[in-house]
Amino acid sequence: LQAVNSGEVFRIISKPWHQQELLGTVNQAAEAARLRRENERLTNEVQRQNGQLREINLRLEEMVRARTQALLEGLIAALDYRDAETQWHSRRVSLYARRLAQQLGIQEPELTVIEHGALLHDIGKIGVRDRVLLKPGPLTTDEWTEMKRHPELGWALLQRVDYLRPASSIVLQHQEKYDGSGYPSGIRGSDLVVGARIFHVVDTLDAITSDRPYRKARPFDDARQEIVRCGGTQFDPAIVDAFLAVPPEAWERIRLDVETVAALS
Repeated sequence: LQAVNSGEVFRIISKPWHQQELLGTVNQAAEAARLRRENERLTNEVQRQNGQLREINLRLEEMVRARTQALLEGLIAALDYRDAETQWHSRRVSLYARRLAQQLGIQEPELTVIEHGALLHDIGKIGVRDRVLLKPGPLTTDEWTEMKRHPELGWALLQRVDYLRPASSIVLQHQEKYDGSGYPSGIRGSDLVVGARIFHVVDTLDAITSDRPYRKARPFDDARQEIVRCGGTQFDPAIVDAFLAVPPEAWERIRLDVETVAALS
């Protein structure tokens, strides 16, 4: 029994054995041993190749990540050349959106999609004429019509970039409202992608708590009250509840981090 269990006995032959049976058994045992060694060799080779494949995949993922980040930086810089405040507003709302999405229990890869959509929400303004985009006074009806095309222009732009296409719905819907009163399509409720519904809340947070040419920044509590007031009309009530569950210092920390980067730029 010990020989069978520990010694890898191939077969038991009763005495007296026949010569041909013995030779056939030895040959079969030798072939079985050869196949076992070959199996071990191939297994080790597959493991080695799998390790190489993992390394290659990691390098490819890093290249894609670097290319994506470079493209994002380029797109935001291109828009920033025309509207200097847009860059830091976009960076703040992208990080706000990611934090709020985390509060809702959203995980990767959708977290990054939401962050990208918020970061690039205004990218369609690249297609708006300077005399409209940078006009200091009120827009005419025709100018306002042109300005309202920027979500669709942004959506069309991201359709051309495979790894940014998932974020394009957020860009297209970032001016919609929960009650359907937004533009360009008047989509309402849960028909809006969750990333857009998240963006609507954090965009208002940033708009109220940031300096604008026509007014100074207001306190966080003012933004909080406005977001609560508009829950169910402009904003998804479930998103508002998640926003209220995030400690105020978390929003302030994000703002300070972006301000630090801006000061060093």
